[in-house]
Amino acid sequence: MTIRKLFFSILTVALLFVATGCDSNDDDDQSDAELFVGTWNAVGVSDGTGDQTQSFASSISQFQIVFDADGTYDLSVVFTDQRSPIQFSNASYSVNETTDTITLVIPAAVTGSGDLSLPFSYDFESDTRVGLSNTALVPIINSLFQTTYTGTVTITVQK
Repeated sequence: MTIRKLFFSILTVALLFVATGCDSNDDDDQSDAELFVGTWNAVGVSDGTGDQTQSFASSISQFQIVFDADGTYDLSVVFTDQRSPIQFSNASYSVNETTDTITLVIPAAVTGSGDLSLPFSYDFESDTRVGLSNTALVPIINSLFQTTYTGTVTITVQK
């Protein structure tokens, strides 16, 4: 092998390492907790009987949740009727990437008693769309939103 061929072979291998070793898109390396940070709006709801998005949208004009990197969130739910909105800020949340759960803490000031922890399983459809599901909390969800959901309730939110 000539020196010229050896030089080009080494240069080709070096360029391959550089090309595969550098990733200009850091989004692929974000943890689930980092992906949650931002403003999310409800875009769909389903329960054990199927898609409930239309009935949800007819009773709730806004469902927005903002997750901050410091482990706090703000929630705003505005109803289409005369009910008072549900709004609070700086409540805490935690993400468990091992079990794919996010736990929202509803503050005592909202519940009227103690803090209430609401764990949801999550499933990212994309970096900007995630489904939050729970079966055990259906009575609480029905009480908060005055709905009659059954089975597993999934609220799909999108950035």
